Amino acid sequence: MNDSFQRAFETVTGMAYVILMTNILVGIPVLPIVLLYATTDLGFSWHALLVLMPFVAPLFAAAFGVMTRFSDTGQTTVIRTFIATLRATFRPALIVGVTATAVLAIVIIDVGIVWESRWGALVIPILATIGVVTLITSLTVLVALAVEPEARLRLAWKASLALAVRRWYLSALSLVVLSVFAGFAIQQPALGLGLALTPALYLVWANARYSLRPVLPPVMAPAA
Repeated sequence: MNDSFQRAFETVTGMAYVILMTNILVGIPVLPIVLLYATTDLGFSWHALLVLMPFVAPLFAAAFGVMTRFSDTGQTTVIRTFIATLRATFRPALIVGVTATAVLAIVIIDVGIVWESRWGALVIPILATIGVVTLITSLTVLVALAVEPEARLRLAWKASLALAVRRWYLSALSLVVLSVFAGFAIQQPALGLGLALTPALYLVWANARYSLRPVLPPVMAPAA
């Protein structure tokens, strides 16, 4: 009984530590971006956001690495795992961030152009679909890189696109959670980045990892 209680206590405290430290490691670098978006006129600050946004991707990949490590081994070496994953995946994750930011920026600009045109009703849904697929595919690629840092980026893109679309219901749930979190973080940056960030990313990680099961190594694939 005491052993069971001790194991449960260690699991709970370990999870709490992982959540807290991951929030700190990701939230502090992301905070300036959130504040820039929430407190400035985007007409003047959009170019700064465009430069900064790609750097969120390596942070997310590092957070996903921490979640993978904790899920697979129960280890709570958050800082060490975060830094190791950041180093191993920084370049490909940054490429993912740059690509996603560029596509989403083009989509937003094009939506603004056709918003009041007669083609808007036809073109806007297509653009919105491109934006949604780009976002969820990019997140899935980051999870793939966190699980397999040596994976070839081109293959990770192809697999993530196919599997994220196939498991569209999980992808949709991830996007809903991220949308709710983003709105909360903009309104309450301290609470959003300090408490809700890691739980939101964990759900994205869990959904994407499950979607990626067909291409993950058997020893890394989570149990059904």
